[in-house]
Amino acid sequence: MTRAKAMEKEQRIKDYNAGYDDAQCNHVNDAVNYVYESEYLKSRIDEIDNQIKDKQNNIANMLINGELNK
Repeated sequence: MTRAKAMEKEQRIKDYNAGYDDAQCNHVNDAVNYVYESEYLKSRIDEIDNQIKDKQNNIANMLINGELNK
């Protein structure tokens, strides 16, 4: 993990915790879980996006090669 990403992650945890502190709650584990869940969801979105792009490229190639016109 790059230093910038690590710093961003730390800041997100601090910001999340600050919001809970303002409400007189302290959910450190929730903050960490929130960060990890956010990262997981982003990776899943990226994975699905790449799958969609691959399928689009396959369809485009099939159209170029005349495979869909048969």
